[in-house]
Amino acid sequence: MRLHLVTIITIFCTLQWCLTTSAVAQTTPPPKLGIALSGGGAKGLAHIGVLKVLEENGIFPDYLTGTSMGSIVGSLYAIGYTPTQLEDLATTLQWSDYFNDSYPRNYLPIDERNKADRYQFTFALEDGDLIIPRGLIGGKKILTLFTGLTACVHDVESFDKYYCPFSCVATDLETGEAFVFREGPLRKGIRASMSIPSAFDPLVYDDKILVDGLLARNLPVSDALDMGADIVIGVDVGDALYPREELTSVLRVLEQTSSYVMAASTEEQRALANFIIDPDLGDFTTLSYDAAPALIKQGEKAALAALPQLQSYLDSVNWKTRPIPARPNCRRDSFPVKHIEHLATDSTTQKTLAQMVDIKTPTVITIKEIEKWISILYATGFYSMIDYELVHASGGGYILRFAAESTPNIYVRGSINYDVDFNAGLLINFTARNQLGYGSILSADLRVSEYPGFWLDYTINTRTSPSFGLRLYSSGQIIPGELFLQNEPVNEFTFHHYNIGLDLQTNLSRQWHFRLGAGGEHFSENPRFFSLTELDARAQRWLSYGQLIRDTYDRTYFPEDGSLSQLWFEYNLAGKLEEAKIDGANFSTDRNWTIGGKVHKAFQLGQHLWLDASAGAGHSQMKEDHSLLRFYLGREIPNHNRFYEVYGFRLSEQRVSTFGFGRIQLRAEIGNNNFIALGYNQGFSSLIVDGKVLEENDISGVGLELGSVTTFGPLRFTAEYNLDFERFNFSLFAGYRF
Repeated sequence: MRLHLVTIITIFCTLQWCLTTSAVAQTTPPPKLGIALSGGGAKGLAHIGVLKVLEENGIFPDYLTGTSMGSIVGSLYAIGYTPTQLEDLATTLQWSDYFNDSYPRNYLPIDERNKADRYQFTFALEDGDLIIPRGLIGGKKILTLFTGLTACVHDVESFDKYYCPFSCVATDLETGEAFVFREGPLRKGIRASMSIPSAFDPLVYDDKILVDGLLARNLPVSDALDMGADIVIGVDVGDALYPREELTSVLRVLEQTSSYVMAASTEEQRALANFIIDPDLGDFTTLSYDAAPALIKQGEKAALAALPQLQSYLDSVNWKTRPIPARPNCRRDSFPVKHIEHLATDSTTQKTLAQMVDIKTPTVITIKEIEKWISILYATGFYSMIDYELVHASGGGYILRFAAESTPNIYVRGSINYDVDFNAGLLINFTARNQLGYGSILSADLRVSEYPGFWLDYTINTRTSPSFGLRLYSSGQIIPGELFLQNEPVNEFTFHHYNIGLDLQTNLSRQWHFRLGAGGEHFSENPRFFSLTELDARAQRWLSYGQLIRDTYDRTYFPEDGSLSQLWFEYNLAGKLEEAKIDGANFSTDRNWTIGGKVHKAFQLGQHLWLDASAGAGHSQMKEDHSLLRFYLGREIPNHNRFYEVYGFRLSEQRVSTFGFGRIQLRAEIGNNNFIALGYNQGFSSLIVDGKVLEENDISGVGLELGSVTTFGPLRFTAEYNLDFERFNFSLFAGYRF
């Protein structure tokens, strides 16, 4: 009897254990899955292909982490971007546009565009110290890009509240330790995480100086575990250390010596991962952004190859595929804005910011429109940081908040160039902003060369639209010239040109500028090698003037869009002209007047083909003739209205009182920012004194131009042929002209 009782109890306990075990198995949740995306520059675009394949097969993470490019791809996926949207973004974005902080010329205030593209380097001065940039790229444009892409979560403080909980890794530059973003502005987290040291300016956040997370943890597996993941898939697109046979250059050696810590960290993180996907990216570099489609395909290929083994592993740990959760609409291009707020470090900056951002509310505004305003603000040079965010307003709609920080007030800038007429030159500039009123600019330029020059001006403008301002200026420069006899040079001389004046000016809009003023001018011809008395002359006069400019060019050299039109008028109030001849002449220039103008327009005919059309005309009304009162056709001189560029003539070769010409040029881009152009100009010139025509000539010439826009400025070589004189001549300049 006792044996039967023991048997019954044993059977009962066994059944009870089996039932309990089965119930526990049925109620135990599957493990939490994390995915960690490594950094790797452009190679990180392969993450998009990996995520695409995983999602198509029902593998969606509970947690997502990223470093550098992994933080960019991972963050956008985490807030709701689909793999298809990420692929479209990666393949259509002009990545190179964001790896600089230069803005289109037509975003500059129009009264400052004549100085655009003059300086190759800029340094700020603060408390008497020179501020050296901590990166080649300030990161302004790429932060604006991230701000727009993440606009749907601007007022979501915690990254845990995203569509997929997320974190990204940056490096504290001071300590070398990892700084993990799990809350705050997402745009700043990914901006810090991808800030390649020396390439991008570090991001200052939370009283820390932050750079690329690859220095501390390029594959953030441990961060996914810290967030709560039980198992982690690591996607590693980083570079391994080079083997001995590939250490064949100085750059490779330097790269290797800076990669030891990262390589050791990556090995530790790989050991923590439960599964690793390694896309084969040996044919690509960290800068292969133009190969985005191929990189994404390689990510897909790697994920598909790993899929059977990955699914087998997930089955072994009881992780089951599931439907992808419904996504929020995060890829938004427009927002209904009820109100705009302006925040700044001081009240004056805040007031000026509000004046410059002319957006009427309520309105529906697009991200593209906001980014245009950001570009316009940066282009003024008054702001070192412009940020914005869109936050939900009570009762619906959004509040658009702009935040700004002022730039240092004093800058030193410079440039070097070579011009076949001026030879080598160095330009040094000193600029002080906000010294005698907010919105004022004091600028002083000094040209150090065989033909020196200086330009000094002080302007103060309102920051309204239209703006109104005052300009006080003075300048002086020496300009080379040649004397021609029967179209052949027989001697050289120099022009000396000095002026001083005061004018009132207004920016009628972003395209139109008008100024009206009065001033004095000294203009003389001086012998250069030996005295030719007939060339030793000077004109001194007081004059009034007006100038109207319409300028929409996207850049000064080889423009791809826009136009430039100028019309100017001068009236002599008083003055005289003297010649140092034996019987010297001395006559009045009172009531002489001069009018001139030019127009340029770029028409895009194809993706890499443009038609440039231009025309120029002028008339100088003279009671008595002298070359100092004429126009000079041949080469254009920066900062001088009387010199016009015409194919077929050398510098100041044709001196005329009246002229008109038109030019067409067909320009093609070969490669990236390299151009070849063929042009033709036709026109007429005359010498008219006191209403009498003394001389008339035709203008006809062709020109072949080769040019390039480089990091250090433009390069242009021109071979010209004068059809009237049947003669070739050439010109060359390298670097910005000044």
